[in-house]
Parts: sequence; C-alpha cells; structure tokens
Amino acid sequence: KIYHCLVRGKPKPPAATCKAFLLKDAAAASVRIVDAPLPGAKHILTAYETVEAGDVSLLRVHLLTGRTHQIRAHMAALGHPLLGDDLYGDRRLNRRLKVRRLCLCATSITLDTHGALPRLDGKTFQIPCPFSSQIKEPI
Repeated sequence: KIYHCLVRGKPKPPAATCKAFLLKDAAAASVRIVDAPLPGAKHILTAYETVEAGDVSLLRVHLLTGRTHQIRAHMAALGHPLLGDDLYGDRRLNRRLKVRRLCLCATSITLDTHGALPRLDGKTFQIPCPFSSQIKEPI
C-alpha cells in the first residue's frame, strides 16, 4: 500500500526510510515509538517522500512493515504529526486550522495473491489523494 498524508512542517530530509520500534498499549488503544528493542516492541520501517513542502507538507508514505497506527505514531515521533490526529498529533493546531478529519489515505494498493488469483497478481488499484496541502494560514 501507498499512503498520502498531511503533516505539520517540512520533514528533513525530504525523503527517508525510518527505523524504530513500536510498543502497543491495547488498554489505551495507542502505541509508542521507541528507539531500542524493548520487551514486546516490534520493529517498524516507514519510508516517506515529500510531495509538497510547506508549513503543512504532503507526504507519500510506503509502509515496509504494517503495524497498528504506524504512520501516525512514527511521523509524530519524527516531529511531523498528521493533521487531524488528536491522539498522536497537535489538537490545538487541528482546531485552529479547522481540520476535523485525519489527513491520511491509502491511495494505491498492489495485489499479490501468491498465485491464488493469477489475474489479479501484480495489479495495482489507485485513487487520487482526497486532500490538498493548501492550508490558507501559516502555522
């Protein structure tokens, strides 16, 4: 899957593959990103590239691992929380910009059925990104 999201700020570098560990807290329905392999932590890899840079940037994200809340938590840990994310992000900024939805969308998926459905293997389905990084006021 390929995702697009809006984040606060300009990620530096503009493209990277980031490694970390994710600790899941099922009771709190959230996760925490850590740098070291703590007990129960799972390795994560998140690749991003900046499509449009600004006070709010549009990113293209490829999950190399797929964990609960991975994009949301990892981008917030990198200092670039997703717009509309009140759990890992900046609630005050979301209210000020009147962002009421999480600005994260899967925009592409390539199927691999391992031969079970050969006509679909390698087929990619895409949708356009439903939001724009055009935020009217500076952050």
